[in-house]
Amino acid sequence: MIKATPFDFPYDGRLVAENTALIVIDLQQDFLSTTGYFARQGYDPSPLRAILPTVSRLISAARKAGVRVIHTRQGYRADMADMTPYEKWRRKRSGLEGTEILLRSGPGFQIVPEIDVAPHDIIVDKTCNSAFTYTDFELVLRAQGITHLLFSGCTTDVCVHTT
Repeated sequence: MIKATPFDFPYDGRLVAENTALIVIDLQQDFLSTTGYFARQGYDPSPLRAILPTVSRLISAARKAGVRVIHTRQGYRADMADMTPYEKWRRKRSGLEGTEILLRSGPGFQIVPEIDVAPHDIIVDKTCNSAFTYTDFELVLRAQGITHLLFSGCTTDVCVHTT
């Protein structure tokens, strides 16, 4: 059990490591590097980067406790076959046309080097904010027997909350 406010987690008091996963959402270069997508949009990535040591410690503690670690990455296929006309229009409007930003082929798609991705970790690639939309995330959770989720990430109000 994890002591928390407004209530302890999980609510039923049965936290079983092998049925629990730590979801590490979108800790990618495009969101956290000084040359990535967020920085190019004018945002200062340093407040987001400030959580990296804490998330690294959390990942280590989760592994030590036997909790499965699942990372997500947001981006589109290199050929953009999974991008709708609206998303292409939005990409062009944002000045991203002709760049590798938010494309799986680009360096910005990769998880930042400060985060240790172990060979036995699971990675779920997604094209939108929620890890459940148009992905195999639910199937992976069910196949692994995961019933409880712990969330971490740098954009709590967007991709973490949406997932």
